[in-house]
Amino acid sequence: MVSDARATRPSGRNVLEDLDSRIPTNFYWYLAVLACVGGFLFGYDTANIGSALDFIPYHLSSFWTGYLVAGASLGAAAGALIAGPLTDHFGRKILLITDAAIYAIGALLSAFTWPRPAVFHGWRDRLP
Repeated sequence: MVSDARATRPSGRNVLEDLDSRIPTNFYWYLAVLACVGGFLFGYDTANIGSALDFIPYHLSSFWTGYLVAGASLGAAAGALIAGPLTDHFGRKILLITDAAIYAIGALLSAFTWPRPAVFHGWRDRLP
């Protein structure tokens, strides 16, 4: 809980009381919904990756299993930290085009995987 001493501005006004007395606007609701959707997607992504662990054709230690599940979240955090300076340097449009190209290359590599049955059946059937 924030104490009154920390919540008070140098002008003597209490920031928390100011925020509590305001009527929520559409922008506040937008931010609240956006935060809820972000939390949902984080859990959904982690659950999907966790449910796919049964299909890994080799045994991983507990550390590497956790690292594999957390990899998407770690990658998202690293990408968010890197994207700000890159956007400032190159511009938003160039960075979005580059991201779309990387995504398209990954989709093509996934579509043309060799051998093709590995996409549908996994590598478990192919290992000795």
